Amino acid sequence: MARIWASRRFLLLLVGLVVAVMFIAPEPVTAKKDRDRIRFYGWVESMPQGLHGTWIIGGRMVTTNPQTQFDQEEGPLRIGGCAKVDIRSGLVREIDSEPASDCR
Repeated sequence: MARIWASRRFLLLLVGLVVAVMFIAPEPVTAKKDRDRIRFYGWVESMPQGLHGTWIIGGRMVTTNPQTQFDQEEGPLRIGGCAKVDIRSGLVREIDSEPASDCR
């Protein structure tokens, strides 16, 4: 009996964890998917020393490469700033600075 209760308790805990992750995991402010394309806007939460490396934008971790383009016409890409990320075929193609109104 104790073993059945333990397995039910574990199952409830697991279901609760999955539900919690679904609500905690932030979604981008806007997202557009077109086959293998993803575009989202979000606040820059962390960024590498230079432009290439691992970023966290809108709660999503993205990694740039030498082919990634950066557009800073709306101001410098910086922590706390708004950015748009374009991903195609699983690769980060472009990160653009955007006005704060795009991330609200």
